[in-house]
Amino acid sequence: MKINKKLLLLLIPVAIIGFIINKSKSDGIPVTTTEVKRGEVKQTVSASGEINSNQTASLSFPSGAQITEVTVKEGDTVSKSQILVKGNSISEYNTYAQNLNALSQAKSNLETFKEQYKADPDAVSVYNDNIYWEKYNYYQKAVNSAEAQVFISQKSLSDKVINAPFDGIVTKIYFKISEQATASSPVIVISNPKDLYFLAEIDEADYGKIALEQSTIIDLDSFVRTPFQGKVSELAKFAQKNLAGNTVFKIKIGLPLSLSDKAVIGMHGDIEISTNTKTAVLFLDSSAITSEEDSRFVFKLMSGKAIKNNITVGLETDLDTEIISGISEGDTIIFPKNGTIKDGTQVSVIK
Repeated sequence: MKINKKLLLLLIPVAIIGFIINKSKSDGIPVTTTEVKRGEVKQTVSASGEINSNQTASLSFPSGAQITEVTVKEGDTVSKSQILVKGNSISEYNTYAQNLNALSQAKSNLETFKEQYKADPDAVSVYNDNIYWEKYNYYQKAVNSAEAQVFISQKSLSDKVINAPFDGIVTKIYFKISEQATASSPVIVISNPKDLYFLAEIDEADYGKIALEQSTIIDLDSFVRTPFQGKVSELAKFAQKNLAGNTVFKIKIGLPLSLSDKAVIGMHGDIEISTNTKTAVLFLDSSAITSEEDSRFVFKLMSGKAIKNNITVGLETDLDTEIISGISEGDTIIFPKNGTIKDGTQVSVIK
């Protein structure tokens, strides 16, 4: 009696396993499906970027300077010609003052010569017109030379002051008081907040799909669930390398009026550019299509089996693919399962 119980306990799991195997064989491999539909297939390119200004100036000292005064801070609104940063100009000022004195002396020498000539030509050793003009030109050249030196020193003095070239806002300050700015290194950046665009980086593989005036959806992080409609306004004229070392192309997206008054320089976001659209076409979920060398095929559900159908495709996107031929609207297509589905495989659709 004990032996029969042990045997029974051993036979029960075997029977259960056998039942599961037989059921699996009769029901087929469990699969999920999708349907061939008719509608719109839209090819898009996505990218990230930020709001920028068409009018931006990175300002610097032509010959370098030690910073003595910064009159603004980041975010300040500034007016054209407003002084933004001053550099140490003691040496330049002293040179300018010396040149002013030299100019004043040169002019005085010329006037003295002319007055003495009028009073007594012999006193200045002028015995004929040739001698007069020779001496006059000598003093006049001294004046001209002194004026040139004043102009040069005045320019050197003004180069120690950075002024705003237009109305705008300060977007970046690179130096603090007492720090040394080298020649032509950026000291301060200002931008025009009323002339904005979205600057996006496009991957090299996608750049060939982009064209001017293409419709673009702009999603800014600052305006969640509020997409804005823009258009491609400018294409890159050369390629660049991003931080990851990949080749990218920077393009400009024009902002709609509904965003122009809300956007702020530096806002980040994403864009989706519509590069090609087809309407009223047959399409299928792209993940249901299998590639084999140069051909494409799907597994169509027919009488509980997966039947292989070769297809011809048109416009392709990550989500949907246009179907030209091979299957029809309403056909049920099986999602392939890592090569486990073959032509004629018995399947069971998971609801």
